[in-house]
Amino acid sequence: MPVSVQRIGVLRQAALIRRFVWCLRRRQIQRLELQVKKHLADQEIVFAVKALEELQRNYQWPFQAESLLFKREARQMEIEQTLGFLDALRVSDGVLRHQRFYAGIAFAYAAIQKDDQDRLRMIRPWLIDVASLNQAVEQYEEPRIRNRESRFKQLVSARGCLLQYYFALNQRRNDAMTRAIGESNLSLLEGLNLRKVSADALFRSTSNLMRGLLVLKGDDEQLLRACAQVERLQRTFAERRFRHVIVKASEDHLAGLEVAHTFFSALLTGDICEVRSSWIGLMVNSPAPAVALGAEAWFQSLMH
Repeated sequence: MPVSVQRIGVLRQAALIRRFVWCLRRRQIQRLELQVKKHLADQEIVFAVKALEELQRNYQWPFQAESLLFKREARQMEIEQTLGFLDALRVSDGVLRHQRFYAGIAFAYAAIQKDDQDRLRMIRPWLIDVASLNQAVEQYEEPRIRNRESRFKQLVSARGCLLQYYFALNQRRNDAMTRAIGESNLSLLEGLNLRKVSADALFRSTSNLMRGLLVLKGDDEQLLRACAQVERLQRTFAERRFRHVIVKASEDHLAGLEVAHTFFSALLTGDICEVRSSWIGLMVNSPAPAVALGAEAWFQSLMH
């Protein structure tokens, strides 16, 4: 029997066992979930995270942590409490690895929104590390992995977050670092076998991929390379395997591709004034006013 078939059988068996445990321990799980809600309402972050860890350790129940992490409306916390919760979650050894990663990303976005320079200085080294700029392109073998567990998507998410951070610096921005994000995303796309990445992860990464590409300030040859990758993604997303993914996605990533293609075409002809609004609309991925100001400043620099 092929190893892949054996592995699928093992995974299905493990899933059935988990479901049996969830059914058998439903009351204990509900009790812990209520404890998490109460601890958060009482601003007892440490105890809330401990209860989430117990849910994962004893019952392999990741769902409440996922909800609190990926659905902002589920948290219902002021931004200071949100920062404290995300900070505790990102350093926890008791939650899943991808949950720790996205807690770090969400923490960085919240710190940008609050303009919390102390916390931004604290998270910056980690963010630069996980963005892996100017490193050799890794070949990904994850065609069936869950979107949130995809290492490819995590890499692109980290670069997207880092770009928002450097936009927020505005007049203190590091132009070299921002350009490095663009060049790294271009290299990533050029070396990527698109069929070996999960369709869901690839499509949901598109807007952040484009944000990185659209800060390129290279010569015509580099811009043509970037435009070719945009067209390659457009052809790829026309394939049948993306039909369900596109319908299911909450964000219109195809529109982001169209913005990128129009932008590169305009940049090559030397007239990008008319694409300013769509460029800013795609590039700003934070409610922080400093991010919008920084993006505007970067666009103006592209015109000179």
